[in-house]
Amino acid sequence: MNFRKILLCEAALSLLLTANIVYAAGPFEVTIERDVTATMRDGVVLRADVYRPKADGQFPVLLQRTPYNKSSGVNFGIKAAARGFVAINQDVRGRYSSDGDWYTFQHESADGYDAVE
Repeated sequence: MNFRKILLCEAALSLLLTANIVYAAGPFEVTIERDVTATMRDGVVLRADVYRPKADGQFPVLLQRTPYNKSSGVNFGIKAAARGFVAINQDVRGRYSSDGDWYTFQHESADGYDAVE
């Protein structure tokens, strides 16, 4: 990609993000679901906390997968949901509330894909 195309893409993305913030109806009340399960393709269960606006409609999703304890993202989750995002903080395989064995980067690609699906 040449520099001009990159600049144009960045400008378009900035415009979209800014428009979303400007037209957001928030701040929203927040609904929190703890330890929501997601089963990976090999049967291992991962757990996440889900923060969502307490309102009807569709909202963009922010997915954070972490080996450092999903509970450390509480402030981020609440702030994001209050601003019109669904925030999902998921413990990676073998860490904190998720099942399985943790091996650095061994399952991240497949588990990340499965979490999105």
